[in-house]
Amino acid sequence: MRNFFKYFFRKKTNNYYLLGFTLTELLISMAILVIVASTGFVYLGGYRRTADIDAALQKMVSFTREAQMRAKSGQDGVAWGIHWENPLAGGDFYALFKDTYVSATSAIETITLGNDVEFTDPTTGNFYEAIFQRITGNPIATTTSVTISSKVNAEITKTITVNALGQIDY
Repeated sequence: MRNFFKYFFRKKTNNYYLLGFTLTELLISMAILVIVASTGFVYLGGYRRTADIDAALQKMVSFTREAQMRAKSGQDGVAWGIHWENPLAGGDFYALFKDTYVSATSAIETITLGNDVEFTDPTTGNFYEAIFQRITGNPIATTTSVTISSKVNAEITKTITVNALGQIDY
């Protein structure tokens, strides 16, 4: 082992050269690592935003199907619905309700969208509702579409559509 260090760290005497890396080689290697790492972080950041939108979408679809199933089963003998709201102040939210939606206090359950997700349709200050009829599960309105997007990258959007036959597409 001692001979290894003796020959590995030798000086430029007697036609022997120091083995190791030059400062230029180290700087080039570090620059390449920085470029690869920054590219990876940018890609993973976009993936995370898409995953956040997908998770919010799946939760909304599940919530909408729950309202529809409660209406089909005739639970509590009333219609059930989903209320999507993009208020002027506060976070965007959607709520499960029975019969009619009056305010957040009449909701059975309310879910606020995550910090990185927002409604683009309904627009700010507006709301949409999908009310499902008892037994049939068909919506009272013809078609309702709700669009969510990333607050950081507005190009990442997803849309839920409830058509007149009660089909939920996304």
